[in-house]
Amino acid sequence: MKVYEFIIHSEIQREDLIAVFQKAAQFTSDIHIYFDHHYIEHAVDAKSLVGVMLVPVDSGTKIRIETKGNDEEEAMAFIVGLLEER
Repeated sequence: MKVYEFIIHSEIQREDLIAVFQKAAQFTSDIHIYFDHHYIEHAVDAKSLVGVMLVPVDSGTKIRIETKGNDEEEAMAFIVGLLEER
């Protein structure tokens, strides 16, 4: 299992979240995104469009990504690259 945490430094566009969902479906690994919202941790499946659209896009939001499976490194690299570079 791979785990990576970071803080969003600028707002993420909804189109970027849709791209996460679309690409996540191509990986065989389980991919979960955890975020704190109003001091409560929430978890969503990155392969669920509804779940991904719940991720807050505000600057300062703490995000944790967990991947587990055969292509976990590739999945992690893609999602972190897409979200953290914003």
